[in-house]
Order: sequence, then C-alpha cells, then structure tokens
Amino acid sequence: MDDLQMLATTLAAPDMSREAVDRGRRRLQKRMRGPVARRRRIRMPVIALGATAAAAATAVVVVSSDSTAPTANPNSPPTKLSSRQILLAAAATAEARPAGSGTYWHVKTIDEAKKRTSKAYRSLGDSWTRRDGASWGRAGSGPVVKNDNGGGNWAPFQIAFTKLTFDQLQRLPITGDGLTAWINDSIRHSKTGRLPTGAEPTYVPHAMIELLYEYPAPPKVRAAAFRALAALPNVKSTGNVKGGRGLVINSGTADEETLVFDPATSLVRSVGTTSAASYHRVTVLAAEWTNTLPKVTPHKPLPPGRG
Repeated sequence: MDDLQMLATTLAAPDMSREAVDRGRRRLQKRMRGPVARRRRIRMPVIALGATAAAAATAVVVVSSDSTAPTANPNSPPTKLSSRQILLAAAATAEARPAGSGTYWHVKTIDEAKKRTSKAYRSLGDSWTRRDGASWGRAGSGPVVKNDNGGGNWAPFQIAFTKLTFDQLQRLPITGDGLTAWINDSIRHSKTGRLPTGAEPTYVPHAMIELLYEYPAPPKVRAAAFRALAALPNVKSTGNVKGGRGLVINSGTADEETLVFDPATSLVRSVGTTSAASYHRVTVLAAEWTNTLPKVTPHKPLPPGRG
C-alpha cells in the first residue's frame, strides 16, 4: 500500500476526530497536488520536444495515409536531375529573362579548333549587328571593320540556311515542336546551302544552339530552343563543369555537340563539336545588346590590278 492509499484508509476510519480528518484531508490534497505538478514539469519539455521533432519531420517528408509510401531519409543525397529536366528548367529561366535593348547585338567569342592532321588555332572575335542587318566585326586585336553583307550567301541572321530579317527572327516558333519542325523544313527546302547526306541529325541541334547566343532571338524563342533540345534523344548531362552545367548531344553520328550554360541565367558559356578527327569549341564571352560600337576603320581600296 502506498502513501496515498494509507491516507485514504485512515480518513475512512469511523473513530477519527474532526480535527484529525481535516488534517489528513489536507495531507492527502497536498500529496495529490504534488505529483501532478511534478509530472507537469516533466511533461512540458517532452511535449515541446515532440513538437520540434514533428516540425522537423514536416520539413522533409509529406505525411501520407498510404501505408506503402516510402519513408524520407534525411541523409540521402539530392536527386540527380535528368538532362531533360535541366533543359526544361533552363527554358523557364530563359523565358523569364527580359529581352534587353540596344542598337547592336554584340557577340564576343574565343574560337578554338584542332584537326588531327594540323595544328590547333585559337582566335578572338567580336561582332556587332544592327537590326537592319548591317554588321561590323573584329578579329583578335585588329581593327573594327564593316562587313560586306551583300555578297555570297552569308547573312547576319541566317538559321538553318534560311536568311531572316530581324523581324522574322522575332517571329520564329515559340514551342519546341514548332521550332524543330521549322528547322527541319528550312534544311530540306534551303535555297542558300545544302548539308551533306546524313548530316541533318547533327545540324538540327547545332541550329537550336545558335539561337541561344549567336542571334538576338527573343526570350520565348530561346525558351523554345531549350525545349526542342530537351526533346532530342541521346542528350546526356555531364553535371557541373567550368562555366555552369554541361550537356552532350549525340545525334547518332560520329559528331557530338557540347553545350555549357549558366543555369541561373540560361546564358550560354561555350558550345562545341567533337569528332574522331577534330574538335571545335566556341567560348562565349558576351552575347548582349549594346549601344556602343568601337571606332570603325574604313576598308582600304585595293591597288589597281589587284582587285
């Protein structure tokens, strides 16, 4: 029998005086209050700890009534994104970026190439293109000169062998499927150039990548290019690399297209083509609108008889 039971039994005795009963009742009430207070002091931290643990669990796992739902492991590594997820995220980022403004579309690159049978070369290039198609260029530390836009098949805005005005460039398809269909159709019906037989699978992603930096495509068209790349087969993520996120696109030929972009901005950092015989890489230092054109050096006329 414990103390509480003993007190209760004593209080129930018929020969107890009134004073003894009151004294015993006070002892019983004091004993009854005492353990409750102590238990309350013990339980309060336990309750707080339970609430904290529940809050922490809520932060990492969604409670489900499905008893077969997997249990989250807070020590497990982060989920690795697929190449498709990476490109679709880049599309959303590209679409949210402002279009920018300026007089000239300025592209500055480092061009590197090497063939198995020749030495590697490396060159720095700048180009400035106005909306009306007029353009200027500079190789290395040489002078800035105006390009001759009237000769040959070259044009400042030319995608998949199709010459475009600036306005036409702005109106390219804004869905991945639509842009892919446009590029394929442009290659098949080109009047300015032809691809070698079997080269289309490689050139299609190449044209998509060009829209990401080489030309002043609007945000929705750039987003469509990322989505078109996401729909291609055999695109592999190479993870975090110098400059951002790396991807390799194998179109079923001996050539592989490589793309590195900054996932925070969707801006391209480098592109390249690698084959068994050679590699060609372009590092993008700038691809943006500007109002500044460096001092232009006029073309010097050739001496008589040397034209």
